[in-house]
Amino acid sequence: MDVYWTVGLIAPLLAFYLLMVWSRSRVLSRLVGRDPAVRLGSWAGVHSIQGRRQHMEDTFAYHPVFRTKGSHKFQLHAVFDGHGGSVCSRFLADQLPTLARSCIDERLSNARTDVQCNDAVRAALMDVFEKSEREYLALAETNQLDDGSTAVVAVLHSHHSGADVYVANLGDSRAVLAHKAFALPLSTDHKPDRPDERRRVESLGGRVVFWGTWRVQGILSLSRAIGDRNLKPLVSSVPEIVSRRVSPGDDFIILASDGLWDVLSSQNAVDMVYKHGWRSSSAQAARELTRTAMQMGSMDNITCMIIDLHQLHNK
Repeated sequence: MDVYWTVGLIAPLLAFYLLMVWSRSRVLSRLVGRDPAVRLGSWAGVHSIQGRRQHMEDTFAYHPVFRTKGSHKFQLHAVFDGHGGSVCSRFLADQLPTLARSCIDERLSNARTDVQCNDAVRAALMDVFEKSEREYLALAETNQLDDGSTAVVAVLHSHHSGADVYVANLGDSRAVLAHKAFALPLSTDHKPDRPDERRRVESLGGRVVFWGTWRVQGILSLSRAIGDRNLKPLVSSVPEIVSRRVSPGDDFIILASDGLWDVLSSQNAVDMVYKHGWRSSSAQAARELTRTAMQMGSMDNITCMIIDLHQLHNK
């Protein structure tokens, strides 16, 4: 009798458990969606999902190889995470790559040495963000738009002396380099409670207020972004730029919105990309990261881009 009673108790519990697993799988499938991961040329891939949010505000951009004078070749990859709407992030995805090419062409025209080229690319990226901000704020003013967007932009520069990576960043989308299996940051999040950012906001007469999280004027949980016209100049559009000469052991870069970084550390993300065969398909590795972030409970849109740096080795 005890055996029959035990089986009678376990059977419905097991059925309930299997139903919950099946339901969770169906929900995850719906949230991740069936959109395929996208290849970006031969060396990069991206996957972008709406996730549990009501609206999709993430966008991304890619500009294939373009040449400037001499032996200089460039590629651009970027992720944008909108807030308060998607107009700004879509504007940046549409306009920034072409604008970057124009600014790089212009700035590089008078560069001769490696140092001058480095300075020229950095100056070009500053130009790109300044012009993007100016053009979007004009659009926002005309149409009474209050949204904004983060931006993390990676520019790959191949030349006769080797190859360099430049990362320009606003907000909390993040760039991470995988170097010999270690995660190295290529950007720093712009949060209002970062001491230097808080000082900057307060020096302009603004306030950093805790409302669930630290916010500029009690509103925005970022201290730098494109757009957000009602929070200027407190919310800066001046990017921080990091550059690095590509070296042996530099394997790939992850660009991702905070929907990924909210639940995965930089090192965990790098470990997963190695595990999921990034050399055979950066796009599928990106999809595995977004899927894992969903499984771990990310509540945001998630966009993940993986850039294979082996294309730049021995350049």
